[in-house]
Amino acid sequence: MAKNYIPELLAPAGSIDALKAAVNAGADAVYISGKKFGARKFATNFTDPEIEEGLEYAKLRGVKIYVTVNTLLNDSKLLSVAEYLLWLYKIGVDAVIIQDLGVASLAKKLVPDLDLHASTQMTIHNVPGVKWASKFGFKRVVLSRELGILEVEEIIKKTKYLGIEIEIFGHGALCYSYSGQCLLSSFIGGRSGNKGMCAQPCRKKYTLLSGKIDQYGKPLALHPVDIKDKYLLSTRDLALYQNLDIISKINLNSLKIEGRMRSPEYVALVVNIYRKALDSISSGNWKQNSDDISKLKLAFNRKFTGGYLTENSAELVMARDSPGNRGLYIGQVQRYDEKTQTAIVSIKNKYKLEIGDGIVFKYSNDDNEKTFKKTNKFFKTYGMAIEKAPVYKGDKLILNVGMPVKTGSKLYLTRSIALNHEANKIIKNRPSPSIPIDIVMWWDTDLKAHLEGEFIGFNDNKCKIRLKSSFKMEKAINKPLNPEEIEKQLQKTGKTPFILRKVSIKYPGDLFISLSKLNNFRREFLEKSQIELLLSFKPSQSHVQEAYERFNNIKKLLSSSMEQFVGIDYDNTPIDLAVYADSLDTVKGALESGANRIYFEVPPKNLNILCSDSKNLKSMYDGPIDEAEIERVVSVLKLICELCKKDRTEFIWKWPQITHQYQINQYYTILKQLSKNFHGIMIDDIGVAEELKKVAPKLVIYGSAGLNIWNKQTVLQLIRIFNTITPSAELSKENLRNIISSSRLDDLKTNFELVVQGNVDTLVTKDCLLSLVPKKDIKDIENEFWGIQDEKKQIFPIKIDLEGRTHILNSVELCLIDHLHEISQIGINSIVVDLRTKTYYYSRDIISIYKNGLEYINRKENSGKNMNRFKSKIKIISTGGITTGNFLKGIKE
Repeated sequence: MAKNYIPELLAPAGSIDALKAAVNAGADAVYISGKKFGARKFATNFTDPEIEEGLEYAKLRGVKIYVTVNTLLNDSKLLSVAEYLLWLYKIGVDAVIIQDLGVASLAKKLVPDLDLHASTQMTIHNVPGVKWASKFGFKRVVLSRELGILEVEEIIKKTKYLGIEIEIFGHGALCYSYSGQCLLSSFIGGRSGNKGMCAQPCRKKYTLLSGKIDQYGKPLALHPVDIKDKYLLSTRDLALYQNLDIISKINLNSLKIEGRMRSPEYVALVVNIYRKALDSISSGNWKQNSDDISKLKLAFNRKFTGGYLTENSAELVMARDSPGNRGLYIGQVQRYDEKTQTAIVSIKNKYKLEIGDGIVFKYSNDDNEKTFKKTNKFFKTYGMAIEKAPVYKGDKLILNVGMPVKTGSKLYLTRSIALNHEANKIIKNRPSPSIPIDIVMWWDTDLKAHLEGEFIGFNDNKCKIRLKSSFKMEKAINKPLNPEEIEKQLQKTGKTPFILRKVSIKYPGDLFISLSKLNNFRREFLEKSQIELLLSFKPSQSHVQEAYERFNNIKKLLSSSMEQFVGIDYDNTPIDLAVYADSLDTVKGALESGANRIYFEVPPKNLNILCSDSKNLKSMYDGPIDEAEIERVVSVLKLICELCKKDRTEFIWKWPQITHQYQINQYYTILKQLSKNFHGIMIDDIGVAEELKKVAPKLVIYGSAGLNIWNKQTVLQLIRIFNTITPSAELSKENLRNIISSSRLDDLKTNFELVVQGNVDTLVTKDCLLSLVPKKDIKDIENEFWGIQDEKKQIFPIKIDLEGRTHILNSVELCLIDHLHEISQIGINSIVVDLRTKTYYYSRDIISIYKNGLEYINRKENSGKNMNRFKSKIKIISTGGITTGNFLKGIKE
């Protein structure tokens, strides 16, 4: 039987009060954010003095502090973040959590002794990704939340020899998209999740639409699909409490609770429950506690799920009926007594209600009952605070209610006074002293007392303390102090973190001093020991000085780089035209109109079957390699390759945005058969790209926008792997100019590519939206238009990739045809038109338009009149209209 391995319990804190609650509730470590560079900009977050206060509070109680620096940053912010990293190192934080590869590279150079954790925003989800992170210098990887337990276990087993730590989320809110790969909030309202400003559009109402398409792929005769639930993108909340016995057997290093936007009370309750459970597992006597499960639900829940980690069904991850807190289900209304105005509830949960609790009655019938007595109808949802003491009679609960409630209504407890009291009790709890200290007490010839102590501080530093008393002891006249009395006073370590382990008293005997003076001496000694303890978690002055010297060198490089590239134009840069395609028709259209390069993404074989299978999560990564599917993919790739060869056009195999380990195994099998058939591979995964370089050294590797390139420091890390890179779609033209100009000045040998046209990806999710379509509505699923409509009537096309994942595309098409001259001046080497989900006619016409536009640019004829004419043509054939995206203004900071 596998031995239980208890992971670190990592708690969230969005405020100093929440940090103290987490520490007092039993967290091993707490993650926080300062006012800048954190991916929860709307949490209270910590001022610099509060970070120091929280760090000291946690350290004195044996708890680690990790600081999030996990937003994407452009070049102008790198100096500021470098200064911040230096300060965090100086004050002694245990680690920083980073998303931006450029920021991570700066941290490595500036503060190499500061541990780096790869944020879940880096979308690391396979063995090569973890291996790359270890090689780069990360101490820990926070894995994507879309992995199954078998995948996590495989990653741990295959990377254990590297010594890198693995962390997963264990409780709290789930993102609908793979973290780091969501631009939906950014595209809708300019509030980027990659900047910590997500507006949570996934919690809004959407309608699934279907219809025909015209010759350009535009939707026709759209109609809603008959789906009862309206919150199509809303997930349940993760709760691995009931799976902790499984988690304890896979050698996981850290279990993370989400919730930096939550209250101190929430943090205290959730951390305390998981602490008790993990401790019980460690001692080998854990059993699930139904009361604790009820408390977790009461703290907050949108229905609980084991997530993709443990669930067998995709629908058990989603909460499409409502995006809000559900509360704790108590029971169902059996009847309503109008005379006494009481509801008689059949109890299904024994959690006791009391005066002051908040409750909600919900009636789930589909009718439109929203008014009360005057029309003899009832509210579908009715909330109230309990004003009279509930009466319990066996399995019945009698409640006084202010208005009629309908028989069959379900009763939920949404706020518990008792639970709030329990949370406050946990918050006020003070952990027991935990640092053993050995003390020797002796007296000199002047009868002055000496205390000498020794303990192991942070980072295994041995600390020694010496203190001489300011008083002299006197020869006793009547009652001398005995050694036992002296030791008794020394044992009183009070609220300090120390616990006396060994005491040696070398007492000459027959001496006297007042106990108050002796106690003051002890307190002074423990205060000095505490100061020494706090110093032990900070780097030495010499190390800090070395870091400042490195900072000054980095400061010069960053500052001079920023000054150099201002105003540089590249009028002579020739621009190639590439396309993303996922069908034979779009490839033919692109070749006919003269595209220079084809990035081909293999479409799914049978969408009907794929969408049906995607409901079963286990089938997605269990079992042997699908030989028939490999044969089909090989056949498709060969066909496209032959077409491109005839046209003398470069052919690149475009891998999916997400590549789980089970996919990589299949793709490597395909690669062995076809490596000579295409020019290169496009991929969004740094780890897999690096491994590909070893598997097939001659392959050219291309990187698409999922790499989240925001600055030149990231470019520096990628150029040894990628021949061509695509900067983030969130960047403005000025951001792009800065990255490219700076790279060119440093003579970095890489090509920059920019997507200029198409309904670009806003997110990718493991959820297959088309699996919701009733069988009666499926006619020709592969040749129909599918999309979701928001409450503002914007329609977002969706496509399903080779593995059954949903890609939600922007509601309007990016179109930069009239900005080609600026793009050429920025220094872009090639532009990309995204043809995925499009038709032959769209492909043929749009490529022809861009080819004509590039001819003007290459001849240095920037005819505004002609460009506007092209733009008008594009607008007619585009899906949802056109936009310049973030190219002109960028996103909100």
